[in-house]
Amino acid sequence: MIESKLKSEKELLETFVSLSKYFNVVKDESRLEKVKLLSKKIAKQHTIFGFCGHFSAGKSTIINSLVGDAVLPTSPIPTSANVVKLYRNTVPTVTIYQKNQQPVQIEKDYDSSEVQAFCKNGKQIEQLEIGLPDLDIPNHTMFMDTPGVDSTDDQHRKMTNRMLHLSDRIFYVADYNHVLSQVNLQFLSSLNNENVPVVLIINQVDKHNEEELPFKQFKQKLTEHLADFSINIERIFYTSMKYERHPHNQIEELKTYVDEKIYSHNTLNLPGKLNSLIAEHEKWLQEELEAKLAYSEEVLESYTKDDLQAIIESFEKWKTRNDESYLNHWKSEMVSILKKTAEQAYIFPYDVRKLAEDFLVSLERDFKVGLFFSKSKTYEEREHRKEQFILALQSKVDSEVNWHIKQVLQKQLNEKQITDQTLIQEVQEFDIKILESIVQDAQKKGALLSGEYILHYCEIVKQSIIKMSLEKAESILSKMALFIHHTKQEFSQIDIINTLNESKTIKHEFMSKRDQLHHILDSNGSEADAEEVIKLWLQEDVPLKITKLEMVNEDKSVKILDNIPSHSSNQHTKETLQKLKEIDLELSELPALHDTKKLIHAQLERLENQQFTVSLFGAFSAGKSSFANALLGKEVLPVSPNPMTASISRIHPATDEALDETCVITFKNQDQLLDDLTQAYQKVGMIIQSVDEAFSQVDVALKTCEREAKTFFTAFKNGYVNNRSHIGKELEGNLETYRQYVSNEEHAFFVEMIDLYIESTLGQKGMTLVDTPGADSINSRHTDVSFDYIRNSDAILFVTYYNHPFSKADREFLIQLGRVKETLNNKSMFFILNAIDLAENDEELTFVKEYVARELVKFGIQSPSIYGVSSRESLLNLRNGSRLNSQMKKFVSVFEQFIEQDLQEEALLQGERYWNYAIKRMEQVIEQSNQSEEDKRQKILDVKVKKEKVMDLLEQESVQPIINQLPIELHELLYYVKQRVFHRFGDFFKEAFHPNLFLSREKKTIQKDAMEDLLASVGYDLAQECRVTQLRLEKYIKDQLKVKWDTIERSIANIAPDFVLTTNKWEEVSYITIPKAFTELNWKQFEKDITYKNSKSFFEKGENNLVKEKLQVRFSNLSNQYLDSIENVLNEWAKELLDEKWLQCKTMIIQEIEGQYQSLEASLTETIQPTKYLEAMNRLLRLR
Repeated sequence: MIESKLKSEKELLETFVSLSKYFNVVKDESRLEKVKLLSKKIAKQHTIFGFCGHFSAGKSTIINSLVGDAVLPTSPIPTSANVVKLYRNTVPTVTIYQKNQQPVQIEKDYDSSEVQAFCKNGKQIEQLEIGLPDLDIPNHTMFMDTPGVDSTDDQHRKMTNRMLHLSDRIFYVADYNHVLSQVNLQFLSSLNNENVPVVLIINQVDKHNEEELPFKQFKQKLTEHLADFSINIERIFYTSMKYERHPHNQIEELKTYVDEKIYSHNTLNLPGKLNSLIAEHEKWLQEELEAKLAYSEEVLESYTKDDLQAIIESFEKWKTRNDESYLNHWKSEMVSILKKTAEQAYIFPYDVRKLAEDFLVSLERDFKVGLFFSKSKTYEEREHRKEQFILALQSKVDSEVNWHIKQVLQKQLNEKQITDQTLIQEVQEFDIKILESIVQDAQKKGALLSGEYILHYCEIVKQSIIKMSLEKAESILSKMALFIHHTKQEFSQIDIINTLNESKTIKHEFMSKRDQLHHILDSNGSEADAEEVIKLWLQEDVPLKITKLEMVNEDKSVKILDNIPSHSSNQHTKETLQKLKEIDLELSELPALHDTKKLIHAQLERLENQQFTVSLFGAFSAGKSSFANALLGKEVLPVSPNPMTASISRIHPATDEALDETCVITFKNQDQLLDDLTQAYQKVGMIIQSVDEAFSQVDVALKTCEREAKTFFTAFKNGYVNNRSHIGKELEGNLETYRQYVSNEEHAFFVEMIDLYIESTLGQKGMTLVDTPGADSINSRHTDVSFDYIRNSDAILFVTYYNHPFSKADREFLIQLGRVKETLNNKSMFFILNAIDLAENDEELTFVKEYVARELVKFGIQSPSIYGVSSRESLLNLRNGSRLNSQMKKFVSVFEQFIEQDLQEEALLQGERYWNYAIKRMEQVIEQSNQSEEDKRQKILDVKVKKEKVMDLLEQESVQPIINQLPIELHELLYYVKQRVFHRFGDFFKEAFHPNLFLSREKKTIQKDAMEDLLASVGYDLAQECRVTQLRLEKYIKDQLKVKWDTIERSIANIAPDFVLTTNKWEEVSYITIPKAFTELNWKQFEKDITYKNSKSFFEKGENNLVKEKLQVRFSNLSNQYLDSIENVLNEWAKELLDEKWLQCKTMIIQEIEGQYQSLEASLTETIQPTKYLEAMNRLLRLR
C-alpha cells in the first residue's frame, strides 16, 4: 500500500486539495467527497465527537447530558433521522442541510419542539447544525448525533458512515440488554477501519439484575465477545440516565473523560486518515482494474504465455504487409455522412415534445396525483408518463434515425462486396433503443420548467441518441474496414491481438494513476491554490438566511386493540358448564335417553379437561423468560441480558404422574445431530460422514468459519464429551436440571426438546406454554423456529422490548404470522410491549404503542392487540409475595378470559347445542309415552323409512364438484404466492448485496456471500408461503365441507325432523413437509449474472439494478419450477384430504342417525315414567 510521508497540517491540506483534483479526474467520487469534508473540517478547526449506535440506545439522551441541555429529541423509538451537530454559538442558530439544496439558517429564539421535529424529519433534511449560547461545549467543538446504525434507510447508513469519517473520537452507545446483538457487534467491528479511538458506552445499566447475572460475569462475557469479533475499544463506560445513583452508573466518569479529551487537543489523526483514504482509493482502483480486465482475462485464459508471444510475432509480420491509410480515410468519410444523416433527423415533433413536457412535469418535487394513496398513484403516473414518452420517442428514432443509418450501411455492404454474414446481420439488426437513463440523465435538477428548457432538454436527448447511433455505426464501419483489409490476408487471431492491446492500455492507465498518486503524496501542492480551493469549498456551506422552514406532516394514526376483561363472558362459561353438569346428572336417571347422556358427558369432560398450547416468541433479551415467569406466577425460566433460551421448552401443567418442577429432556438422535453438523461444515467447505468425524475436525472448522458460526462450533466442541452418552435418549431431572440445559448452549446444542411440569393458575386451566429461542440471537441455531409452532398453537404471545426495534428475524416471523392470520383466530395473537416501566409518562407510552402498531401493520397484522407490561416489576411482585402490578394483572385477566371463553367458544357452543338437543329428546319421550301401542309401532315404522331415505340421500351425495375446483383454487393460490414473494425480491436483493458486505472483502467472497444470502432468503420465503398455502387449502376444503354439511342437515330436517345432527368435528390434519426452495443450487451457477466493476459502480452507477434484473429473471424461472413441483404434491394431498374428511363427515352422520334411531326405538318399546321425565325437564328449563 502507498503511504504518505509525515507532513504538517498545512502540507496535509495542500495534499488533500491535490488529491481532490486527482480523485475528480479518475472519478472516485466517494473519496472526493471525503477529502472535501476533511479539508473543510480542518479549515474550520472543528473537533468532532461522533455518537452512533442502535436506535433507541440513548445516544441523544447522553449527548443532552454531556452538553448540559435537552437539545435533542429523546424517545424509546427512533428519533434522530438525520445527522445533528451541536456547538456553542453566541446566538441561537439552526443550520439546515436539505437534499440537493443550498443550506438554510434560522436565527431566532430556540424553539425545542420545532428543532426536535427537524431532527426527526429524515425525508426532507439530511443534516442539522444547532448552535446555542448555553451549551457546555468549548468553541470549535461539535457533538454529532447520527441515525441508528440499524436503520433500514440506505441513505441513513451512508450518511452515518460518511460523517463518522470526520470524527476525532467515536462513541458507540449500546443498550445494556442488546449490546451483544449482531448489529452492534458487526458495526463495532467495522469501526476498526476508521483509524480513530472508539469508546463503548453501555447505557441503561439500570436494567442489570445482580441476582440474574453477576455484573463481573457480564463484563467478562462482553470482553470475550469483543475479542471474538476482533473489536478494539479504548474505554468502556456503563451509564444510566434514569437512575443517577445507580452503583454501576459511570456518567460522571464519562463526562470527565470527554472533558479531558476535548482539552487535550488529541484530535483527528490526519496522517492516519490520509492513509485510510489512500487505502480505500487503492482498493477502488484495483476493483476498477479487475473489472476492466475481466473480459480480457476470460478471452486469454486458455492461452499460455508462449502462445500469446507467438501470436504477437505473427501479427507484427502480417502488419508490415498491409496499408491502412485508404481504409482510414473511407471510414472517416462515412462517419461524417452518418453524422449529418443523424443530425437531420426530426425526432421531436410537437406530439413527442408534449410527452416530454408531461414527463418532466411528473419529475417535479411537488408533483402529486390524488388525495388518497397519493404516493403509489403518483409513482404509477410518473412511470406511465415516462413509458409513453419513451414509446413515442422510440417510434421516431426507428423511422428517422435507425432506418436511414441502416440504408447507408447497407449500401456500403453492397458497394464493398462484403460477404461476412455476421456483419450483414449486424447491419440488418442495427437498432438504437431508448433507455430510461437517456431521458432521465438529460433532466437538469432544479431547473425552471419552461418552453425554452423543454427545447433544451429535447436537444440534449437528441444529442445522446446521435452519439449512441454514431458509436454503434462507427463500430460496424471499423469491422467493415477490417474485413476489407483482410479479405485476402485475414489475420485469424486479430481478436486476441485487440484483447492484448486493450489489456495493455488498461494496465498502463492504472500505472499512470498510481504514478500520479505517488507524485501527489511525495510532494506538496501549491499553498495559494489550496487556500483558493478550500475557500470555494467553504462557500458551499454558506447558508441562506431564513425565518421559517415549512415541513410536511404525515398522518400516522393506527388502530390498537387493548381489550378489557369481561366478567359477563366468564360468567357465561361457568353457567354453561354448570348447565351441562346438571343435565348430565339428570340424564343418569333417564334410561330412554342413554345415548344423549353419552354425548353430554363426553362434551363435559372435553370442557373440563381441555388442553391448550400457547407459544411464546420474541427477540432475545426482550424479556420473554421473565414475562413467562410472571405469567406462570413463579420464577421458573432463567433470565439474563444474554441469550438464554437456547432450546425449545414446553411447560406443561403438573400432574399426579409428572410432579411439579420435574422435567424430561429429549436429546437429538445421531441423524438429527449429523444433519445440523453437515449443514454447518458445508458452509466452511468441509464434508463429514459422522458425528465423531465432525468432532475430530471441529478445531479446523473453528479456524476457517465466520464469526457468527463460532458459537455453534464452540458449543459442539465443549459439550460433545459430556453429552455423547445422552444422544438419542431421554433424561429426567428437576428444575435445576432444566435451567442448566435450557440456558447453556454447550448442553442445549444436543437437546431436541425439554418438557417441564409446573403447577400454575394458567396450567390449571389447561395451558401448556412453549418457550422458543430468541429470533435475533447471535447464535444462528436460535433462529430455527418451526413453522409448526405458529400453525399448531391455540394462542401466540410475541414479546418485544419497550425501546427495542423489530429485527430482520422478527420481521420474517411477523410477516409469516400475518400470512397465517386468516387461518387463525385473530383474537389468538397477543403482542406484549415489555418494560413499560421505562416510559416517562402515559403520553410517551401511547406514542410507543402506536409505533409498534404501525410496524405490525406493515407486516400484515391489522388492528393488533398490544399490552404494555413490566415483567421486571412483576418478578419483584412475585419475590415480595405481593399482588401483580395493574398492567400485568390486566393482561393476565384478559388472557384468562381468552382461555376460558374464546378458546372454549366452540366447545361451549357445542355444549349449548347438546343441551337443546337433550331438551328436545325429553319432549319427544314425554309425547311418545302418551301414545297407544299401535301408534308407537307405526311411529317406529315411519322413522325407519325416513332413516332409509336419509341413508339413500347420503349415498347419492358427492364431493366431485369440490374435487374439480381444487386444482383451480390451488393454482390461483400459488399464482399469488409468486406475486407476493417477488414483490419483496427488491428488499431481499438489497439485504443480500448491502454496502457493508463490500467492505474489506474479495470480490468472489462478496459474490458468494450475497448469492447464498439471496438464495436462502427467497427460498425460505417461497417455502413459508407454500406452507401457508397448505393451510389456506385446508381452510378451503373445511369451508366447502361445512357448506356440504349444512345442506345435508337441512335436507335431513325436511325428510326426518326426528333426527338432529349434533356433531361436526374437524379432526387433526396430517400435513406434508414443504421443502425449502433452491437448496440444491450453488451460487456459482449465478456467477455470470452478478458481474460488476466495483462497489462504486454497483451502488452509484446503477449496476446493482442490472444485476437485480438479471437475477429476478433467473429466480422467476426457478420459482416456476419449484412451484410446479409443489402444486403437484399439494394437489394430491388436497384430494386425499378431501376424500378422508368427506368419509369422516358421512361416517359421523350415519353413526348419529343410527344411534338416534336406536334410542327412539328403545323409548317407544320400553315402559317409562313420563312424570319423571317431565319433572327433570322442568328442573332443567329453570336453569335457562
